[in-house]
Amino acid sequence: MTATFGKKNSGAPASFGKRSTPAAGLMGSRPAAASASLSPEAQAFLAAERQRSGAAATPSAPAQSYAVPSNGSSLPGGKPVFWRRIIAKIIDEVLVWGLVVLISGGALAALAGTYLEADTGSPEEAAAGADMMIYVLVFMVVSLAYSVGMQASSLQATLGKMAMGIIVTDKHGDRPGMGKILFRETLGRSLANLMPFYSGYAMGMFNKDKKCVHDMVAGTIVCTKESSTAGYAEAFA
Repeated sequence: MTATFGKKNSGAPASFGKRSTPAAGLMGSRPAAASASLSPEAQAFLAAERQRSGAAATPSAPAQSYAVPSNGSSLPGGKPVFWRRIIAKIIDEVLVWGLVVLISGGALAALAGTYLEADTGSPEEAAAGADMMIYVLVFMVVSLAYSVGMQASSLQATLGKMAMGIIVTDKHGDRPGMGKILFRETLGRSLANLMPFYSGYAMGMFNKDKKCVHDMVAGTIVCTKESSTAGYAEAFA
């Protein structure tokens, strides 16, 4: 019988300096396990960062922007405000009146001068007043189209509101539709204007959501515009 020396009975050569396949698999599973241990908010934030840098998002964490409202097309709102919206309204009315004056080609300014200089109760005063009412109607139409168009758009704000850093949302924090904004700026605004001593607007100082009458009628909120993405500290808090 021939004896063999220096060989293992299993017949398998010994391998030195190499890891076995199971060990490599174990190492490869660590990133997935670490990702699974994160909170849903942190996973969503990381997915958004991967999408922004051009990397593909993982199936377990769909790519989305952190803190974006539910319908995905709205600007995120923050704290309801009152005084900012008053200043924004003044800015908007000055802008619209300026546009009406430009449209009139100076005729409105001339009519205003005639109205102020004419004798009280004179035919000249009456004629100038009647002609000025035409431009008041023009102002109302332009103001309505401007307010509804901009607030129902993706901007959710007029130029005055944009200057003050505020937007209009519905009660869920989403972008209000065209019908809701139209209802707000017609029936709601009319009710607010009819109430004595500006009480339809002043009540916004005394309720939690800073709602005026037209907001209560339409179910809207005027609030600060917040950033659509959160920082690392907030995501992983």
